Amino acid sequence: MNRFIFEHVFSMLWLTIFFVLSGSLSLDGDGARPLKPIPEPQLKAQFIERFIHFVEWPEPLHPPSSKEKNETHTTDDKHTKHVFHVCVYGETPVTEHLQKLVENKQWKGLQAKLDHITELRSIQQCHVLLISSSEENSLSEIIESVNEAPILTISEIPHSAEAGVMISFYRKGKYLRFEVNLRSLRKSKLKMSSKLLQYARLVEER
Repeated sequence: MNRFIFEHVFSMLWLTIFFVLSGSLSLDGDGARPLKPIPEPQLKAQFIERFIHFVEWPEPLHPPSSKEKNETHTTDDKHTKHVFHVCVYGETPVTEHLQKLVENKQWKGLQAKLDHITELRSIQQCHVLLISSSEENSLSEIIESVNEAPILTISEIPHSAEAGVMISFYRKGKYLRFEVNLRSLRKSKLKMSSKLLQYARLVEER
């Protein structure tokens, strides 16, 4: 077995085990029962980590700041280039679990950092943006602020993928699932692995 086949098989096995244990993959028509119940906020944080692993960002990976566009740089700008920003917009218990996952980790070859943002103008610094359910009334403004930038948008608001978010969580019975808006992914130049897409419900924008 060559290396490519081995890595493909290993990735598929890893994803399958995760989604079976999380209850996201149905084995008997009603969904697989987790061996040990996982609190939903913790489970969402683990999902987000898997999403990141199976999504590719266009180069350069660091987001351009307004200062970079004007060809001036500060120490903070240079530091930002080496950071993978996972942002949370709004209040959600997922934040504390994400913090544990990003602590002292490197994602996509960059130092992972969790940012809690409260202003729309801060969105462009993000690589990943989790939109909490508390921000349902601001969803259209948030999507507009992303403006097709290569930012992986993930939302706790059910069916928000139909409104333009790339990934949204929803529940099917007792189980946590996710849906994907492929059009939004393509517009942002992000590429999601087919290994992940096979577990998603694909939706179209309204």
